[in-house]
Amino acid sequence: MSGMLQAKLARLGLVQRSEAAPLSSVAVAGRAELMPGTEWLTDAGPVWVHERRFAPGTGPLPATARKLTSQERSVIFRRPPRSGETVAFDIETTSLSSGAGVHTFLVGLGWWEDDGVVVRQVLMRSPIEEEALLSHVLQVLQRFTGLLSFCGRGFDVPRFRDRLAYAGRSERLPVFPHDDLAPLSRQVFAGRLADGRLGSAERCILGFQRHEDLPGAECPREWFALQRGQAHRMAAVMEHNALDVVSLFGLEWMLLQEIAHPKTAAAAMFSTLACMEAGDLPSAVRSMRFAEALAQGANAAPAPVGITQAFERARRRLTSVR
Repeated sequence: MSGMLQAKLARLGLVQRSEAAPLSSVAVAGRAELMPGTEWLTDAGPVWVHERRFAPGTGPLPATARKLTSQERSVIFRRPPRSGETVAFDIETTSLSSGAGVHTFLVGLGWWEDDGVVVRQVLMRSPIEEEALLSHVLQVLQRFTGLLSFCGRGFDVPRFRDRLAYAGRSERLPVFPHDDLAPLSRQVFAGRLADGRLGSAERCILGFQRHEDLPGAECPREWFALQRGQAHRMAAVMEHNALDVVSLFGLEWMLLQEIAHPKTAAAAMFSTLACMEAGDLPSAVRSMRFAEALAQGANAAPAPVGITQAFERARRRLTSVR
């Protein structure tokens, strides 16, 4: 009988949890020298948790970075301000595809606390721990009112919801305002990113280069190795995920700086739209004039079509009210 099936039967009361097969990898995974973290006991059983702190200037978090105010975040994401705290969300899965056999084996969560970013990682060492992972992650998410991700709308959130459904959980992922940095970065940093990946934004915008980083495509292989009792590279998997999480706050900070002091026509166009929607018409006019000047430069990189069209509509409105 599979570990997942036994866990579900135990939850339904059809078998005792003590009858479930032992976790083959716990003895290895629990060795701190191989994999950072400790075992936490949830209402659904044990799960592996690691928590660390990133101070500004550490890793991909700029030295000047700080927690954004609700008003600053509303300007970046062009929506009304809201109260509460935002949590960064990034997962590692056994495959990029979807389906019942695709596991979410590691969830990285991050938030500002005092003057630094706390990253908490929840690892499912074996499929039998899936319910514990889901329970702990849902418990943490209850503390927040917003979600920050990179491509999370199309990948991280749908995959996590899939696992809740396959596990038969009655709980659901909270419905948050979801701030996805991927499409925003392509607009604001148009012409400066080598591609649409988070790693490209780290190098080109944050000036951070990972050294000896385990590529994300290799993380599933290491989790399957863990199932065979080989935990020696899981620390690298967790390091990769932790950097992904903290990079979200670094990128969010740089987006705010770019909107305040745009360097390209695309950024100035976006700044115009953001200031206009925030009701700051004087700043919107200044950004509009700057965008017009930058767009006429000999070496000006073309802005994305969508933001160019939105800017033209905003320019007509601003011109009519001046």
